[in-house]
Amino acid sequence: MLSRFAPLPVHPEATPTARLTRALRFWVLMACRRANPRPMVTPLLGPAVPAFAAFMDMAVALWPEPMLVFPPCAATLSPDESILLGLLAAAAEGDRAEADRIARDMLDQAARARLWQAATRVADALAAA
Repeated sequence: MLSRFAPLPVHPEATPTARLTRALRFWVLMACRRANPRPMVTPLLGPAVPAFAAFMDMAVALWPEPMLVFPPCAATLSPDESILLGLLAAAAEGDRAEADRIARDMLDQAARARLWQAATRVADALAAA
């Protein structure tokens, strides 16, 4: 059954946002099935997987409700995906104020600070890869 979620080959022209979107979706789908998501996201994120794993584990733990993600093939983002990808984009730009604005309605200040730190580690790891 889990083989249905095998990642498609990563195309060289795939944007960083597309890779992160797929990785996020695979992470949640696999974790919900109590399967290790790391093998699924490694082709997408390479050496940034440990930082991404910490970010996703923290996001799932801090999220006030079950996280909603769409299937890997979906063309639109769920509200939760939009927030998490927005946090990662803000971290890549070093824009803490934008990250706070994006997550203000979902997370308290302490949770936003913790998730910001994790998001900056993902951004740094992706930039170094």
